Amino acid sequence: RAVGKTVEYTAKGVLGTTVNLACNVLFVLILKLGMDGYLFAMLISQAVGVCYMLSVGGLKKHLNFRAVNKAALWEMLRYSIPLIPNTMMWWIMSAGDKYIINWVLGDSANGLYSLALKMPTIISLFYAFFYQAWQMSAIEENNSTQRDRMYNAVYRLTNALLILMVSGVVLIIKPLYVLIISERFAPSWMYVPILTLATAFSCQASFFGVVYTTTKATQKVFSTTALGAIINLAFNALLIRPLELHGVAIGTFMGYVTVACVRAYDTRKVIKIDFDFHRLLLGCIVLLIQIVATLRMHTMINGIGVLCFVLLTVIYRKEVMQILKTIIRKFLRK
Repeated sequence: RAVGKTVEYTAKGVLGTTVNLACNVLFVLILKLGMDGYLFAMLISQAVGVCYMLSVGGLKKHLNFRAVNKAALWEMLRYSIPLIPNTMMWWIMSAGDKYIINWVLGDSANGLYSLALKMPTIISLFYAFFYQAWQMSAIEENNSTQRDRMYNAVYRLTNALLILMVSGVVLIIKPLYVLIISERFAPSWMYVPILTLATAFSCQASFFGVVYTTTKATQKVFSTTALGAIINLAFNALLIRPLELHGVAIGTFMGYVTVACVRAYDTRKVIKIDFDFHRLLLGCIVLLIQIVATLRMHTMINGIGVLCFVLLTVIYRKEVMQILKTIIRKFLRK
């Protein structure tokens, strides 16, 4: 990424995931190695990724262990050390819920919750590809005179796309789960809308977190994520018994919202970014109406849900047209 080979960097991630999946099939399903097989698969996929970057990615040309700069090494450690506990805090918000559910509600509830996380996870995976490119662009343009304009343009498109993706998932999730998943686990669709909205705020938190990266304020990356994890755990403890899995989903939502809001506030201290609060508030209200209508009504696809999706498309019509024009241009060039 530092030498501008973002395509090779992305290809490494795809290759690692493919090797990991293939090795899991071989070691876990065929050879029956259990947890050892899972760990072997993870180790091999990482090794293949490193070999790819050294050879195909040309990384070995840039390696010289005699050129170690102790001052630069210390600065890198100061930058990266807070990111280690930060990863643990993200894990608490994304995966720690399962342990609380298993302890309070049992294995069957954990199964429902795991299925409910499938759709939000897909959104996170798609966003991860964008985030890698966005982070690199933000670093490259950090001292540019066009920095503020770039942040505003990317924020508007990201915000519109995330809101429409959440609305689309909420619109189709009930028929998708009821018709495809077994009757025993089909009720897990009820938790998807809130978790998908939480994922959108998680993506926004990552977007604003890039400012910490470019300004080397990684201690704030950790502190904001830790605050979100504490909020998540607090709401889980308060709501899991009266609301069960809905309470856990709300706890996850509150944790991500907290991180996104704090980081957005810090971002505005550095970047002159227009959050367009009125439109953002209107979009969130429409989304909440759609979620409530979807949870309350018994039909597969309700009219209110369709109306809300159309209304959001109208609210973000400029961004929708911009995205469509970009996609059409890409296809025409091919």
